[in-house]
Amino acid sequence: MRLSMLIGAGAFLGATAIAASAIDLQDDGRFDKPNDEQSPKGIIPIKEWQCTGHNLNGTDVQIVKEKGVEWGKWNKIPGRNVARWSYGSAGLWVCNCKLTWKHGIVKEELDDFEKILEEKCGPNQTGWVVSKFHER
Repeated sequence: MRLSMLIGAGAFLGATAIAASAIDLQDDGRFDKPNDEQSPKGIIPIKEWQCTGHNLNGTDVQIVKEKGVEWGKWNKIPGRNVARWSYGSAGLWVCNCKLTWKHGIVKEELDDFEKILEEKCGPNQTGWVVSKFHER
């Protein structure tokens, strides 16, 4: 699974391009990508992570996370698909990289994801995490 907090709700259609583009990253050690690491609560086994260096409004982050949690109560992401939400300065996208398995959105995973980014990048910063658990 790939989880990302991105800047700019207005540019949400370009979220993939923003995350994958050559954003000019600062090299202060926060942008390393460890291979074998546990998340703060141990829910998400981290395969890769990266900070993308943009500030987000903390309220926007919480609102967009809740949008994902609410959606996840009734829906699952089909294999090889992305679910995305945006609010204000924040956007959240969850990629289900499995071929056929549908994957739900779980609040504890989003909380863990938020803690990973806070620990690695600082509070309310943009970035992404790839889980190695069954290539989620």
